Amino acid sequence: MDDVYSLFFANNNWYFFLRLHQTLCSRLLKIYRQAQKQLLEYRTEKEREKLLCEGRREKGSDPAMELRLKQPSEVELEEYYPAFLDMVRSLLDGSIDPTQYEDTLREMFTIHAYVGFTMDKLVQSIARQVSGCRMGSEQGDRRPDTWGDSTSSRFLASPQL
Repeated sequence: MDDVYSLFFANNNWYFFLRLHQTLCSRLLKIYRQAQKQLLEYRTEKEREKLLCEGRREKGSDPAMELRLKQPSEVELEEYYPAFLDMVRSLLDGSIDPTQYEDTLREMFTIHAYVGFTMDKLVQSIARQVSGCRMGSEQGDRRPDTWGDSTSSRFLASPQL
């Protein structure tokens, strides 16, 4: 079967918006996959410990927690991705400090947390690009043959963006 593609003519504002959107989606996917991977590793480790410890007393928890060097995590492993999304919302609202956001991400995702560090700046850039795309279409830069119908302009004008 031949490769199928669609041709889309647009100005630089639209191109940058689509590239930023693709970057956002790829970062969210990386964080989601990392959360799933950590959950799978945790479950297999628990199963292995269960098989090894049958007949013996239960093995203690993490030594760092026993020595009180590390506090138990406030977020359950199953809730890492939803908690990440909530933290990004809080960071965008200004209700969480950027250093606290980064520290919590490091605690949750260890060395893979770097993917989410600049999520707030990425979302702000996307909002600026949407504004630029909208302004370009309002200033008469709109050509009916390439910009679509009024549905797309209603989408751009929605208050959620």
